[in-house]
Amino acid sequence: MGAAVQYTMVDAGPRNTYSAHMRAELHRLVHDLRVYLEAQKRGLTLPGAMAATPEERAPFDEKFAVRRTARMARAAEAIRGPAAKPAEPAAPTPRPAPAAPSTTPKAAPTPTPQPEATVAPPAREIPKAAAAMPKTGGQDKLWLELGSKPKPTFAPAPAAERAFAADDTTTSNADKLAALQTLIGDCQRCGLCKTRTNLVFGVGNPNARLMFIGEAPGHFEDLEGEPFVGKAGELLNKMIGAMGFKRDDVYIANVIKCRPPENRDPAPDEVKTCAPFVLQQVEAVAPEVIVTLGKFGTNALLNRDGSLTKVRGQWQEFNGVPVMPTFHPAYLLRNPDAKRDAWADLQNVMSVLNK
Repeated sequence: MGAAVQYTMVDAGPRNTYSAHMRAELHRLVHDLRVYLEAQKRGLTLPGAMAATPEERAPFDEKFAVRRTARMARAAEAIRGPAAKPAEPAAPTPRPAPAAPSTTPKAAPTPTPQPEATVAPPAREIPKAAAAMPKTGGQDKLWLELGSKPKPTFAPAPAAERAFAADDTTTSNADKLAALQTLIGDCQRCGLCKTRTNLVFGVGNPNARLMFIGEAPGHFEDLEGEPFVGKAGELLNKMIGAMGFKRDDVYIANVIKCRPPENRDPAPDEVKTCAPFVLQQVEAVAPEVIVTLGKFGTNALLNRDGSLTKVRGQWQEFNGVPVMPTFHPAYLLRNPDAKRDAWADLQNVMSVLNK
């Protein structure tokens, strides 16, 4: 399966339709070749695979790097554009009325003075700024009540299932993650092990200030063993780039480490079995802000059961860490109109991180 490519044809006709199909087919071919080469670089085995030399891979790597940079630049401009329009109509007279309903509810949790007031303190004092932000949705006892002990989301994992002590402050974050990955090993704890290709642990900066938690791997994630590398991953990369970060600056993980067959929703027993590991990933990375992507990632981290819409865009907390639930990139691909709401959520995150 290759990446789908959308084209807007000005003059609809047989020639244009044929050209679009040919370009789409070429993109699929190039994408599949890239997956094949990336798999060999990672040491994965594919049927009939022959080791590709660095000289053979170099032209492809260079072309894809240029294309990815150009795509991310266009995406950042496109994403910032719709969100910036409501803020500018103050001077022009035509648009002040429609701008007020779309911007005011999203800007209320993050007034402009807030990010500037928290630039001076060190990075680890940012939760104080987040605590000062107005609580949304009428939730009185939700997050960051200073001086109170956070309520744990899950009971502590059994000693045999912990990779490091919860109060360990001497081991580096990278070593904690490595120990956790070793503990998970070739996991056989649930039925998903029978249908997966690769276990998808997590990727990114072990000392990241920002962490993204998704739901479960898809087809390409299962093939490459890395979260968010398919079409939804491309959109997530654009979202991260629009926030002023690179993919390597953040840490990305899923609640479920193995792909459910046919990309079905994770079963409750699968979430119960796998969720303690993503909680330990949060402990190891110790991010300043967490963004949960989709219903299952949000519900697993916050120990709740309900729709995403009830908490999306509203600050939550997990063990003292601010949590911003938002839409999964796969949902945004199916519902482009929701991108503006997702961008407003990410702007709230940026205000807390002083970006």
